[in-house]
Amino acid sequence: MNWRVTMTDTSESWREQGENMGLNEETARIELYCNYRDKETWQEEADVENYSSLNKYLRDMINLGRVYRKEGTQGRQDADDRVQELEAQIETLQRELANQEPETIGPDVVDNALIETLLGEQYQTVEEILEQLTANENLQANLKKPVEDALYDLAGDGRAEYQEGWGWRLGGEQ
Repeated sequence: MNWRVTMTDTSESWREQGENMGLNEETARIELYCNYRDKETWQEEADVENYSSLNKYLRDMINLGRVYRKEGTQGRQDADDRVQELEAQIETLQRELANQEPETIGPDVVDNALIETLLGEQYQTVEEILEQLTANENLQANLKKPVEDALYDLAGDGRAEYQEGWGWRLGGEQ
């Protein structure tokens, strides 16, 4: 890369020209000489980034370079360290979540009396009964087995009945 930068803002003609263009009197002119391919690459990048001019794009790139140089690699190293720390936390939390036993809800939460209060004259599916208990899908998943067990117990005692295609209802001896 063969670049050359020259400062040409000292001439009075430039200052007058800049004022005629509406530029601030503090504006300086810098000429940059570079390889034609570099200019084309920069112009393409400026177009992709929707810059209105190559000048604005180069000014932003210079300022970003200055910030990077000022921060040095320390800023990047700090960010990389933080990313690694967060990834380690994620792995730890995923392991803890995988090792957690799903909470099971046993017959002490779902008993025959509770199920009996949910049954009426109309047939209901187990899923409809579960919906009455809660709208929470996780709770429904944990409740399904105990609810089915309670329904079969009630049916065994003659206090509930099941009709294929219809579901469960209060029935028999009450």
